[in-house]
Amino acid sequence: MLAAAALLTLALPGAAAHAAAPTCFGTPATISGSGTLNGTPGNDVIVGSAGVDTIDGFGGNDLICGLAGGDSINGGAGNDQIDAGPGDDLVRGDVFRTTGDAVAKRGNDLLLRDGNDRASGDNVAFNGNASGAGHDRIEGGAGDDSLAGDNNSFTGNATGAGNDVINGGPGVDDMRGDSNAATVATGAGNDVLDLGADGGFFAIGDNNLVTAGGTSASAGNDVIRGGAAGDLLVGDSSANNSLRAGNDQLTGRAGADTLFGDNVDFSASTTVGTAGGRDVLSGDAGDDTLRAGPANDFLNGGRDTDECDGEAGTGDFALACESVLGVP
Repeated sequence: MLAAAALLTLALPGAAAHAAAPTCFGTPATISGSGTLNGTPGNDVIVGSAGVDTIDGFGGNDLICGLAGGDSINGGAGNDQIDAGPGDDLVRGDVFRTTGDAVAKRGNDLLLRDGNDRASGDNVAFNGNASGAGHDRIEGGAGDDSLAGDNNSFTGNATGAGNDVINGGPGVDDMRGDSNAATVATGAGNDVLDLGADGGFFAIGDNNLVTAGGTSASAGNDVIRGGAAGDLLVGDSSANNSLRAGNDQLTGRAGADTLFGDNVDFSASTTVGTAGGRDVLSGDAGDDTLRAGPANDFLNGGRDTDECDGEAGTGDFALACESVLGVP
C-alpha cells in the first residue's frame, strides 16, 4: 500500500514540479519579486519583474536584473553588475561591470554613476555590445569612464576627474568630458563634444583614434570644445584616415591649443586624403596652433600668439593670427 501510494503521488500532475528560479547573469536569484526590492550588505542576486520596480542593492558586489518596465535601480556600494532590461530606466551605481553582449534593450535610460565605470547605451552593459534604440543619457561621474551610446541619440557626461572614453555611436550625440584626459570616438553623427574645464584632452570627431594609427570612420558635422588648459582637438580625419569631409567647429578656449580640421597626419609616413569640410576653428586664449585642412575655412586665433594654417583651402579667412600660412 505504501508503494502504491508513492507511485500515485508521483503520478499526480504538478506534485513534484517547481517553477524554475529566476537568474541574473546566469546566477540564481537570492531576492526576486516586484515592487520594492532591497538587498543586503552582502553579495545579492536580485531579479525584478516585468513591471515597474524599485531595486536597491545596498552593499556588496551585487547582480541586479530589472527585466522589463521602467525601473529605478541603485546598485549601492560595491562592484555591481546591472542589466536594467527594456524600458525607460533610471540606474545609479558606483562601479558597474558586466561581460558579454546586451542586445535590443530598448528604452530611454538615465544612467548615473560614480567610480570607474563602463556604460553602454540602453543597457548597463560593459565589455560587450549594446544595440538598443533609445535616447540615452549617461553620466560618468568621477573615475575612469567608458560611455557608449547606441544607434540613436545619446547624451553622455563624464564630468568627474577620471580619464574618460566616450563613444556616441552613429546618432546625433552630445558628449562632455571632465578635467582629465579623454578619448572620444563619436561615430557618424553630428556630435557635440564638450571636454570640460581643465583640458589635457585628445578629442576626435568621427574617428576612433587618439594616437598615431587609426581606424576609418564616417564624416559628420561636429562641434568640439576644449577646456581651460592645452588641448588637442581634431576634426573628421586623422592618421590612416582619408576623405572625411565634415563641417566642424573646434573651439580651444583658454590654454595653448592645437586644432586640426578635416585631415591630420600624426606620422611622417601617413598619407591623408584631400577631401575636407568647411571648418570653424577658434583658439581663444593661449598660444594656439590652428590647421584647417582643405576647403574654405574660418580660423580665429583669439588672444595671445597664434599660428593659423589654412593648408590646402583656397578661400580661407584668418583672424587674430600672429603667424598665417596657406591663407590668401
